[in-house]
Amino acid sequence: MRAVNLIPMDARRGADAPSRSGGVVYGVLGILGVIAVMSMMYAVTRHQVADREAEAKQLTADAAKSEAQATALAPYSKFAKTAQARETTVAAIADARFDWGASLREIARVIPGQVDLVSLTGTKGGQASSSSATSAGAPQFQLIGCAPSQSQVALLLARLRAIDAVDSVNLSQSDKADSSGSGQSAGSASDCRTSKDDVQFTLTVVFATESVPAAAGSPGASTASTASTASTGQTSTAATQPAGTEGAS
Repeated sequence: MRAVNLIPMDARRGADAPSRSGGVVYGVLGILGVIAVMSMMYAVTRHQVADREAEAKQLTADAAKSEAQATALAPYSKFAKTAQARETTVAAIADARFDWGASLREIARVIPGQVDLVSLTGTKGGQASSSSATSAGAPQFQLIGCAPSQSQVALLLARLRAIDAVDSVNLSQSDKADSSGSGQSAGSASDCRTSKDDVQFTLTVVFATESVPAAAGSPGASTASTASTASTGQTSTAATQPAGTEGAS
């Protein structure tokens, strides 16, 4: 009869005890876990690389599209810059223009009633005045006329200096008929004095340099008269006017 071992397998000892692997199983399981984690990381990384490649391709396509649009719109951008530059130039020219009409009105407004003007000439581009070296090229008005006394001439000078934007008023002549030394007699064609007490004067009103219009490319001095605007570019002398403020307007 064959003997039967009734001892449970886990309690047996000796040759009949079952084989045991010990820590090998755990090592294998650990290796398998590492492989699984690495596989998952590889899959995730590969997915991210694919997403980045797709994004890079999309960005490249968008950049090419934007560049094509910029190339198509380049003429409009150039036109806009040209228009803006021309607007700036026109605005600068307009801001730098000198208002001859307003200046003439100011001069006419301050002339005393007893002063007669026989000539008023407006020019631009004259020499610098003795009182201000910055007046070279500034608009200037030369006034020639007569007054009953030197005090009236002084009053005229004071009023002219009070005009806004006037840089200087220079008196070059103020003589009576009997002391002029020019050999002219009162009442002659070149003399507006009618009596020995009358004073004939010549003065220049220089406006501030900030009021000078921008140069239009002409090397000569531009001029304006009492009968025309500054844009005519011609110098003229006003005809003899009656006494008073109306004579200079």
